[in-house]
Amino acid sequence: MHGLLCAALACLVIHCNAFSGWTQTSLAKQVELGGSFSQIQWEADIQRTDEVPELASEEYRPYVIYLSQAENDRLSYIRATVGLPNAKNDKKQVLVERGGAVLNSHDTYWYVVQIPRELAMSTDSLRVNVIASVLHDASPLPKAIKQGEKQYLVWNGDVGLRTPYATRAGRVMIQVAKDKVVSYAPDDGQQTAKGIGFGPYENLEPYDPVSAAVLQGQVRYHYDRPVITYVQLDRHVEISHWGDNMATADTIWLRNDGAKLDGHFSRAAHMVRMWSNPSVELATQIHTVPMLLPAGAQDVYFVDASGNVSTSTLAPSASSNGMPLPRRLEVQPRFPVLGGWNYSFTVGWNQRMSSAKLLKRLPGSHRYRVAVPFLTAPNTAAIDETSVRIVLPEGASDIQVTLPFVMDLEQYTKYPTYLDTVGRPAVILKRAKCTSRLNSFVYVDYTLSPMAYARKILAVAAAAALIFFVIA
Repeated sequence: MHGLLCAALACLVIHCNAFSGWTQTSLAKQVELGGSFSQIQWEADIQRTDEVPELASEEYRPYVIYLSQAENDRLSYIRATVGLPNAKNDKKQVLVERGGAVLNSHDTYWYVVQIPRELAMSTDSLRVNVIASVLHDASPLPKAIKQGEKQYLVWNGDVGLRTPYATRAGRVMIQVAKDKVVSYAPDDGQQTAKGIGFGPYENLEPYDPVSAAVLQGQVRYHYDRPVITYVQLDRHVEISHWGDNMATADTIWLRNDGAKLDGHFSRAAHMVRMWSNPSVELATQIHTVPMLLPAGAQDVYFVDASGNVSTSTLAPSASSNGMPLPRRLEVQPRFPVLGGWNYSFTVGWNQRMSSAKLLKRLPGSHRYRVAVPFLTAPNTAAIDETSVRIVLPEGASDIQVTLPFVMDLEQYTKYPTYLDTVGRPAVILKRAKCTSRLNSFVYVDYTLSPMAYARKILAVAAAAALIFFVIA
């Protein structure tokens, strides 16, 4: 409903100033630079004015934030919390929705933080915290290095404030370790132990794309880790009531998006450096891919095109107070994955749904709910494309899916497996631009009658009887 509200009122923004109703006493933006993605945080202390925003409703009073075109195009995740300025732990998570492009601007997009009207009207001052993940906003410079050389990344973006509200004081912080910084611009930035600060900015007018441009900056820094990207993550999940089992298989296409190798790879030089100074040699290579498998994962396998990846390491099963703990798996590719190189592999495991509390019987006639994790990925990896196929037991009907966030595709189809009669119903979900922050559960509700359990048995019995009578 709220998405329709924003879509319906988007045209209204083109004709009038809908971004009123607040002033900002302070606005701080922090960009935490990484490898394949970065984290952006906004913290705004806002004061309500008497002017009612055009986008206001009976339920919500909107607060609008601006993103640059690069931030908008590469956005993976955005969340917001609202509370009183001095209430550190009493924060309420609120909805954030994409609005669209700002009028007369080719590089600014607006997002709406939906502040509950009751909270907005109960006080004059609030603190809004917004956090977002942006993929691939830093790139290697130089683009190619020789084996064993240091790797540098460069980030370009806003170092001024892009906001629709009048702001008394503001600041932008580009967070990167001081000893990693090589250069930055503009030169008037202040370098501290936490990063590079730009500002403070005082008595800012609302951003007007016609009359002024947002100050741009650049930071070049040493990045001594591989830039991990999952080009594609395909998750296949099969639900079995007979076996009380959830079988999961992840097929991953991995790429190192760091500086490409200039020249040929020398195995001899690699072995010498691994003995003399392994930290330098492995700084830009993907040597292992860490994965945290869910609690109770068993029958784990990890294979690639050549077979079992026997160099990998799987932590033994462990429990705490009788409850199973997650298992750490480190997949070690058969070769070091240097910048620009690719590697693909598959990881699979089983889980008992009853012990992991993944399957629940709902009130009603043979109604069930299964909880399926959307993805499993390292905290440092960007995921360009994610596809999840959830295969339900044959005979499941009245399927309803509850999503933790918006998907690019939601499709219902059939998936034929061994001894099926009509095929098993399947749900296919796809989403681009993901990170580990999107590791949430997808809930699937369905009906499975007792006759569905007997379908395979009856089919096999009928086939055996038919063969017997034909032979006889």
